Amino acid sequence: MIPPSPDETTVLDRILSNAANDTLEPDAAVELFLQSGLTPEVLADVWGLADKESKGYLSREEVMVALRLMGWAQRGVPVKHELSDKCAPIVILSSFNPPAASEKFSPNDYPPLSPSAQAQYQRIFERAGASEGVLSCERVWQLWIKSELPVSTLATIWDLVDKRKEGYLNAAEFCMSMYFIEGLLDNHFTSLPNTIPLHIQNQAFEPLPSVDVQSPKSPLFAHQPIKISDLEAWNFSPSFLDFTKRQFTDLDTAGSGFVTGDALVPFLLQSTLSPHALSLIWDLADPSHTGHLSYQGFTIALFMVYRARCGLDIPNALPLSCNLLLSAVSEETEGTDPEQPEDDEAPTSPFLSVHEPRRRDSSKDPRLSLYENKPPSPPPKDRTPDAPNQGRSSKSPRRTPTTPTVPPKPDEYFHQSPASDNDALHAELRRIKDSLSTMRQENEHLHTALEAAQEFQAQLEEEREESAQASARINYLRKEIHKRDEKMLQLEASCKDNERLGMENATLQARVHELSTKLQNSTAELEVQKLVHHELREESESLRRQAEEMRESMHVPSSGGDEELQMLINEDLARENTRLRRQVQELTESVAQLQSASVELDAQKQIERSLTRENRRLQRRIRDMESGNVETQTQLRRRVEELTTENQRLRQQASHQTAPRVQEESSDVPPPAYEEIAVVS
Repeated sequence: MIPPSPDETTVLDRILSNAANDTLEPDAAVELFLQSGLTPEVLADVWGLADKESKGYLSREEVMVALRLMGWAQRGVPVKHELSDKCAPIVILSSFNPPAASEKFSPNDYPPLSPSAQAQYQRIFERAGASEGVLSCERVWQLWIKSELPVSTLATIWDLVDKRKEGYLNAAEFCMSMYFIEGLLDNHFTSLPNTIPLHIQNQAFEPLPSVDVQSPKSPLFAHQPIKISDLEAWNFSPSFLDFTKRQFTDLDTAGSGFVTGDALVPFLLQSTLSPHALSLIWDLADPSHTGHLSYQGFTIALFMVYRARCGLDIPNALPLSCNLLLSAVSEETEGTDPEQPEDDEAPTSPFLSVHEPRRRDSSKDPRLSLYENKPPSPPPKDRTPDAPNQGRSSKSPRRTPTTPTVPPKPDEYFHQSPASDNDALHAELRRIKDSLSTMRQENEHLHTALEAAQEFQAQLEEEREESAQASARINYLRKEIHKRDEKMLQLEASCKDNERLGMENATLQARVHELSTKLQNSTAELEVQKLVHHELREESESLRRQAEEMRESMHVPSSGGDEELQMLINEDLARENTRLRRQVQELTESVAQLQSASVELDAQKQIERSLTRENRRLQRRIRDMESGNVETQTQLRRRVEELTTENQRLRQQASHQTAPRVQEESSDVPPPAYEEIAVVS
């Protein structure tokens, strides 16, 4: 898809200004689509082409596609997806395109359309591929885009020249459009009028004598036998009546005074009007649905054809002035329309069976709004070419269509005498007043229904907003309740954890208290063991000192003398030495025993140090402390008992060794020989 133009971007931004995430919801889309004035069938096709995935909403790109398709549809082009890839006319929406203020201009503001320019435009028209005297909307836009004018300006030009809203342009309408395009490009004028100036319309519809502009299939309608001013004023000029007489005579080959549909259909199709427009014209010319036309009906049909070709509207009913003018013509016409029974089931327009257009029902007319039908009224004297379009758009898409007023039969006026004209006029006025009164009542009823519908819609909107707020509040409360439930579960789990930790803490505190008591007892026992160890150490020192004294006492200095004395001394010394050796051996054994006791004391110290380390690790080894402490106490008691037993044994042994030594020292008297030697010397 080609990127949107600046004008399309502006419209798109305004539409999506209040939308969330650049998406158009279904309710907003329906409200927007109804502002285009298109029929529900066309809008349904637009929605189906835009929402291909059937999501139920439109994205930004899909809204752009829908706007382009509606822009084409408003110009009479059948919607199809290929149109979304082309530069499209700007869509006309009632809320985004307010009606422009009336603009006054003079003929001097817009120069006349020269014959040379008209001939040039008609050559372009033919070369562009015109078929049956018309050029399709797509081909027209392909030519217009080359001018590089803004798309909004081109859309305004299209709306100016395409008064019939059929989706194509004839040669005269194409010439007028090219006149405005070149005028803007050449700066002949700077703005577009609200309506096409009358002199431009007359010049565009005038035939060119030097240029053959008609299509091979429409030679009859190539020139205009009646002026636009006469068409607007519903004035049947003598030249036009002469023209219609000649055409009617040519078609009425049997001279029966009427022309059948078989002869009229090919004739009217040369006008390049759509079958639907021709069907509407036939219903006006043949109100009794006879299936054939008299001269009066043929004149009305031809008059309406030229009105439609000039861009004027096709009314719902003929004005009274038109019937009165034709009544004078009927007196001069030879042959009358044969009487036909007024039967509602009589044949209708032949265009319905050939081309199947829709019946003339204002509620189904694509040029009118779907829900509004304007009552027929005679055209004003100062009527501008765009006046018929003023009632084509509807401001109230919900209005119910009303039944159009059926015009009186033309034959009733044709056969009335001049004396009864006033009575007929009064009767027609009364009928019109009654119709207006009925329409006023219906209008008031519709206004009341519309106000009630608007109030109901406002209430629905308020209830919808309240429901949305309540839903949001409910969702918020649900989230809060969910959060509260989660916090309650967390709180219950925390309470259970606190209870479990409290029980474990109480158990640990009792365990610590028990271990502390055991530690105090172990510490007291350790102090007792230290005292016992200190006593054993003192006793060991005392034994060492005694052993030293015994060694010193064993040392006897040598003395001199004669050999005999020496021999005696030696013998005595030998005996003494032998005895001393025995004592030394005994002492050595005692010392060895004491040394072993000392080693045991050192081992006891090591045990005490290990006990100290064990006491330091009591807090970390809470579970193993009790068994280890019991084993340690048992080992300590056993060791203390062993040490106590060993100490008693050593004491007893020491006491036994000390007693003989004292006796020996006390009985150690020198031999007589020693004394004698001492005296002799």
